[in-house]
Amino acid sequence: MRINRKVYNYIDYELTNYKSYEKKIDAIRQEIISSSPPPADGQPKGNGKTDPTLDKVIRLSTPMAIYKMECNKECIENALNKLDADHKRFFKMNYLDTDGNNKIKVCYDFPISERTYYRMRGKIIEYVGREMGLI
Repeated sequence: MRINRKVYNYIDYELTNYKSYEKKIDAIRQEIISSSPPPADGQPKGNGKTDPTLDKVIRLSTPMAIYKMECNKECIENALNKLDADHKRFFKMNYLDTDGNNKIKVCYDFPISERTYYRMRGKIIEYVGREMGLI
């Protein structure tokens, strides 16, 4: 199957950032929770809102960044569940254990040929793209 180059690169980018999504989601949530502490005397200061907790709950449930990251993370996980053990191992080596790993190191450690590397990466990207609705 032929995938548009921009879509392919976007999905590859999302797979590369999969590892950091949990940290980013937690950081955004902590920022919202810790923002604007209630006034010392407990009285609202002219913003017209009487319940700062309700305001934080609404802000936690609506940010598009959190929603998009969670959605992409779930799509990647669903696609990985459909793949076989070799592809899961490839995903782990290529995208999660990224301490300087590159194509040559992954090919050497797996061991696979360069062509098989591209084939496996393409299959993972295809499955994730189908889950995201991009293909």
